[in-house]
Amino acid sequence: MTRMDYYRLDVFDKKVAEHASQYNSLFDEEKIKRLRESRNRCIHPQARLGPHNSENVISRRTISTQLNDIQLLAGIFLEHSVIEGKSKVIDEDVSSFHQPM
Repeated sequence: MTRMDYYRLDVFDKKVAEHASQYNSLFDEEKIKRLRESRNRCIHPQARLGPHNSENVISRRTISTQLNDIQLLAGIFLEHSVIEGKSKVIDEDVSSFHQPM
């Protein structure tokens, strides 16, 4: 990853935290960063911090303690959508993704 990629991740973490913390103060930038990094460790076997492993007790504890936070964060974004033509979180046109139910 380049220095610019890390900058973008910091901006992303900040914007997600700004939106989520309006509804729950638990979600500061550091919390969002930890959740994002943990997600990367679950998905990518070559993750920068090393992959989570289901046989590793520390990995299992980390993931199980974060599940509630992930559910809370998902609930915030479901209840308080940022999709209104342009996303406040990622600053790009996402109107083509929004399909009314």
